[in-house]
Amino acid sequence: LEMTRAWTRSCARKPHYQRSEACLTGTVDKCTDQPNYLLFWKSFFFFMIMVTYPLCGFQIDSFELLYYYDEHLGHSMWYVPFFLILFLYFTGCFTQVKDEKMPYSGWLLLGPSAVYYWYLITEGQIFVLYVFTFFAMVATVMCQRWMGFVLDSNGRFLFYNFIITLGLVLVWVAYLWNDNVLRKKYPGIIYVPEPWSFYTLHIKGS
Repeated sequence: LEMTRAWTRSCARKPHYQRSEACLTGTVDKCTDQPNYLLFWKSFFFFMIMVTYPLCGFQIDSFELLYYYDEHLGHSMWYVPFFLILFLYFTGCFTQVKDEKMPYSGWLLLGPSAVYYWYLITEGQIFVLYVFTFFAMVATVMCQRWMGFVLDSNGRFLFYNFIITLGLVLVWVAYLWNDNVLRKKYPGIIYVPEPWSFYTLHIKGS
């Protein structure tokens, strides 16, 4: 709620907004994973009913429905609004004060927050959505700079966060570029392996 105030006015230049960004990214998965747990247990309960009473008049592959929700529909339900809120917040983080610097608390949170964004993008397979959001942020910075505005400390924190995250994703992809097993699992033009798949194939097995 604090972040959405930036939609209509420039947000206050205080470090607590940077802490709000870090906390928001840390809680978005916890809040949106609840439908996954609910659907899983409902699906398991329904599966046991079908095993116990095989003469039911209809068959529904509920686990396939759960997989579709988790991999496709669920991502659109929470990641698109999440990045939209971040972008709307970013549009209010501009000021005419050109000598404003990011506080030390922002620099300390920058590393852990960028690592979490990297995990969010790679594990959630939302690289395309992230790139579009980043390009929109770059275009906004160029437009605002032409009008004489610059990023405040909150905007710098979010913008640097996205830049470092992009670097982490590129390093991750370059490190696993020649992995034949992951190449088969993630075919297509956009190749961004999931950390869990890398852990399952290379670390857990060894």
